[in-house]
Amino acid sequence: DGRLRLFETLSIARVPPHANLFKSYVIRENQLLPVDLFKLLKEGDMKQNVVMRGGDKVYIAEASASTLMVLGEVCKERVVDLPDGFMTLRKAIGEAGGILSSGDRSYIQVIRGNILHPKIYTLNWEHVVRLPSDSMLLIPGDIVYVAARPLAEWNRFVNDLLPTFIAL
Repeated sequence: DGRLRLFETLSIARVPPHANLFKSYVIRENQLLPVDLFKLLKEGDMKQNVVMRGGDKVYIAEASASTLMVLGEVCKERVVDLPDGFMTLRKAIGEAGGILSSGDRSYIQVIRGNILHPKIYTLNWEHVVRLPSDSMLLIPGDIVYVAARPLAEWNRFVNDLLPTFIAL
């Protein structure tokens, strides 16, 4: 009837509190509607509160629809959910349990983009902890890789060769 708005629709549908609003969208007449559900629900931006029409479809993504990976010399390599669509590098490393003693804190890489043409950012942990929280935000699809210190690599190499030397 032209009176029901998106906010009311979402209230009626009972959107889960941890829904991924960055990956959620509205379709009208097979076209993506330029509506930011995060701004509407989390920031209260009523410019996003469009009038709904018959046939409109609202897709609400699960919290796990956006993830990033933390790999390398961290306590627990893992996939990290991004329910808000972004996360700080500090928090992502914290979610993986922190950097191991064998990790090279001067060589943390953030790999962004597609496999054929990735952008690779190399960071030093000392700089990361001094930067404002929102200066290095990770987005869905990013890969954080903490390299091993050269001595740790050497120790692994020696440990791999040790059984051969003992056998000889």
